[in-house]
Amino acid sequence: MKKLFLFFLLFSFAYAEKIGVVDFEKIFNTYNKAVQLNDDFIKNKKIYEKNIKNLEEKYSLKKKQASSTIKSKKKLELRLKELDKEFQKNLKNSQAEFYPKYQTQFYLVILEVEASSILFAEQNGYDYIFDKKSLVHGGNDITDSILSFMSFSEDFELKDPLLLNQ
Repeated sequence: MKKLFLFFLLFSFAYAEKIGVVDFEKIFNTYNKAVQLNDDFIKNKKIYEKNIKNLEEKYSLKKKQASSTIKSKKKLELRLKELDKEFQKNLKNSQAEFYPKYQTQFYLVILEVEASSILFAEQNGYDYIFDKKSLVHGGNDITDSILSFMSFSEDFELKDPLLLNQ
């Protein structure tokens, strides 16, 4: 039994794998493209929220005007429903313009970080890269090395996300 254990122990050392651990949260909080995109998102989200508030006020005013000018209860209910549909349509259009734009841009930054991590791992002989949050123990923390790698290749931009599949 001892010989079998010793065999497995020696076998595992002979084929030890190089594992890298990356704190992706730290990367996204310090990588200039991610920080700039997040700042831009926050700034434009405030503008978006202000536009939505203005839209709500506009339709609230239209409803008050309709209530004061339309005397027939049935016509008033019909007009209020029309205004609600119009408001919902404008709200959906605003959301459709704002969120997908940033969702795509954030996704591209994530892909750039992942691609940089893969390139760094390949160039430095790492067999596996794990997110720091998903690994309890072990591995070499290579977060700062990847940040340096990414800032060194400042011009790096992922042109084709399908490159990751190769």
